[in-house]
Amino acid sequence: MEKKGGVWRILLIIGIVIVAVLLCYFSVVLYFYCTKTNDISSKLSLFNLFSDEQVGEMYQDVSYEIKNGEDDTYYGVNVNENGYLLTVAHNVDENEEFLAFSKNGTVFNGELVFCDDNYNLAVIKLYDLQDSEKVLSLPYVRLSGVSFFNSSYISIGKTSDEEISTATNVDYTYQAISLTTQHDGIDVVDSIYTNAIMFESENDSYGLFDKRGNLVGLTYAYADTSEGREYFAIPVDLFDNTLNKIISLNGERLQNALVNSLHGYDMFEFEQYLSYPISESSGVDQIFFDGAWQIVDENVHSYYASGLDGFYLTENLTYNETVIPKGSMIQSVTYNNFSYQITVRLDLVDLLYQSNAGETLTITYTNMQTGEQTETQILV
Repeated sequence: MEKKGGVWRILLIIGIVIVAVLLCYFSVVLYFYCTKTNDISSKLSLFNLFSDEQVGEMYQDVSYEIKNGEDDTYYGVNVNENGYLLTVAHNVDENEEFLAFSKNGTVFNGELVFCDDNYNLAVIKLYDLQDSEKVLSLPYVRLSGVSFFNSSYISIGKTSDEEISTATNVDYTYQAISLTTQHDGIDVVDSIYTNAIMFESENDSYGLFDKRGNLVGLTYAYADTSEGREYFAIPVDLFDNTLNKIISLNGERLQNALVNSLHGYDMFEFEQYLSYPISESSGVDQIFFDGAWQIVDENVHSYYASGLDGFYLTENLTYNETVIPKGSMIQSVTYNNFSYQITVRLDLVDLLYQSNAGETLTITYTNMQTGEQTETQILV
């Protein structure tokens, strides 16, 4: 009897511990649902037994229809409680005013606080229509990437219930995707993204989300295939640091003189430009880049053919008294004692945005004419 009583005592203790753990868990869940009503990411990461339809409705609450001028309409996703819409940069007309319409019909004024073609992302700060000084408190999501351990994603299109879909075959393309336009009746490259997310959806899509309250990508293009429609989205996970800088400026526009001095292309982009060349009778290729036809340097051809990576400067990179001459290939950047190889444009752009005033960047580059490799330091 004593032995049997000891077993029951152990089971009772285990039961009490389990109940205590569950009570603590549900207390935390209740805390977030009652006090963090706008933080969708925290809610869904703690407790998520919702259907795709229910989660999609939450994402509709953070999605806004943006009116930019008389005819331009597109969508943005709120990524901060005080109202910061993340959207695709090539949709934005900087010369027009912004209005943002929520699902429940509330209208906000908008002001452009960031726009960068390198990311192809823009950020619009929301303001109360009647009182621009009013601090907004709005539902929002966080930024995340495609996870190896997560296979459940939701595609959102427009603002109707019919536009909530399960996204399938979600993965990075690991190749450059280009959009084309016409110049003098000739197809030329209009824009390139070198790390797109590809997915399929039954309905139109402007945003890709996971089921944990995170925005994963913003749709910027699609392609119709024999098997259906494939969508291409801009990944947003690498944008987190830059977004924090934008928010810290409290409505001021984020500018970066180093990024603005950057003109050129990486070798994956170069491959796309080579798909639409003009070949002269002399055998010299020209590519349409930065609004004009440009002769391709034979050394860049050789560098590309060798399979090496880097960012080629078509103009001088000038910052304060430092000049990295055009015709150079940037291969690596050392920042905070870590050396980063430059494979694609965003490798370089991210480092330039991360750096703060007073910090030093060491840039290693090769002169494509002489083959000489140089290290130069830039004080931000």
